Amino acid sequence: MSPLTKQRFFAYLAGIFIAGMVSGGLMVSWWGHRQDARRHDPRNLAERIEKRFQAELKLSEDQVAKLRPIIVRNAEAIEAFNLETMRKIEQFLDHSRAEFIQPLNPEQLERFRTMELERKAFFEKRMTNGPPANTSTNTVESKELKP
Repeated sequence: MSPLTKQRFFAYLAGIFIAGMVSGGLMVSWWGHRQDARRHDPRNLAERIEKRFQAELKLSEDQVAKLRPIIVRNAEAIEAFNLETMRKIEQFLDHSRAEFIQPLNPEQLERFRTMELERKAFFEKRMTNGPPANTSTNTVESKELKP
């Protein structure tokens, strides 16, 4: 192979590798969002638990019918617990922001505000019952950079 052909070969090889990484990343991202949406739906959780119990315990239809209300109730309780935990985490983060932003310069503070909006949008999208209750009056937008 001539040097130009070798360079072209490696350029094509690198291009194929990069194209594969990009397409794989996009597919993983798309699949992950679908799985996240399903994972946080209490009805889906109840269905998954029911199917697992039915398969592993070899339950009869009568047993499944008796267990279904219990499974649904437990799945709803788990989802309520998850939502409450997310709200508590949000409250904790609201209170800790005041200390965190003090050493930031104005440029960093602006980027931090953007990051916070992105984080909140991400978690609001994941929650099935709406955004977390913002019980704190201390929001990032109202903070002033302290010297």
